[in-house]
Amino acid sequence: MSGLEGLGLAANVIAVIDLSAQVISWCYQYSKDAKNATADIERLRQETNRQKIVAEDIGNLLNSPKGENLKTSKRLSAAADRARSVLDTVDKTLSNKKGLRRFGLRALKWSYESKNVEGLLQELLQTREIFHLGLQIDQTKIIIDIDQRANVFLLFFAVERVRL
Repeated sequence: MSGLEGLGLAANVIAVIDLSAQVISWCYQYSKDAKNATADIERLRQETNRQKIVAEDIGNLLNSPKGENLKTSKRLSAAADRARSVLDTVDKTLSNKKGLRRFGLRALKWSYESKNVEGLLQELLQTREIFHLGLQIDQTKIIIDIDQRANVFLLFFAVERVRL
């Protein structure tokens, strides 16, 4: 992985965290003020929160001293970029003040239909699954490496025992 690719991943992970927080805030505001689509708002808020948690954990893990061992996970910038793009679109849509209507009091009108929310949820879920698969591949590689080292260690002691 090139240094630029790693920077792209880091930038996208940070953007996903920031955009997730903004979208969660918008969902909270809409759930208080909008009278329609409360179930869709809550589902989007929950999935966005899960996306934020995964992005934070992946960012911390990849930036830790042991992050160098996670070669597959470090190549997942396309998934992070996709999550960033989806969240950016949602943030821009929800922050659009054209959604405000006057009914004596100011009220927000939810900008999405249920089928659109379902599509957003699926895209966010797919990016989380890609991250999980990347981490599983890295875990498998680490387990295989540990097993190989253990076998070498056992072989060394078996040879030493034969010599005695």
